[in-house]
Amino acid sequence: MFSAVLTLVLTLLLTISLAACTAHVKPPQSSAALEKAKKIELASVQFDGLPLAIVITMLHDDSVKCDATGKGVTITLGPDAKQLADAEINLELLRDVTLAETLQRVADSVGLKVQASDAELLLVDRKAK
Repeated sequence: MFSAVLTLVLTLLLTISLAACTAHVKPPQSSAALEKAKKIELASVQFDGLPLAIVITMLHDDSVKCDATGKGVTITLGPDAKQLADAEINLELLRDVTLAETLQRVADSVGLKVQASDAELLLVDRKAK
């Protein structure tokens, strides 16, 4: 009897403890810029040794052309990634791909990650939070 009560109390305490821990975890926030980038379809994309800074400019320009609102998505290099502005981007021909997928492949090719906010997509060091 004592064992059953002790087990029940410990289970209850563990459940309360886990609920308290998960209450502080924020759910991932949706980013307006990322959602827009997922909707922008690019007919074809290919980069052959172009500098990252030029690729970012081209992707932004393409996003403006393909966006129904004509605004596109702002894409920038984060402060910790500026040293990679001249890094060569080689990306095989991709057809019917989203801006988000393309930008992720570009970021992966130079060891960066895409960080999204409502206003822009930022290429940052993978170690950045």
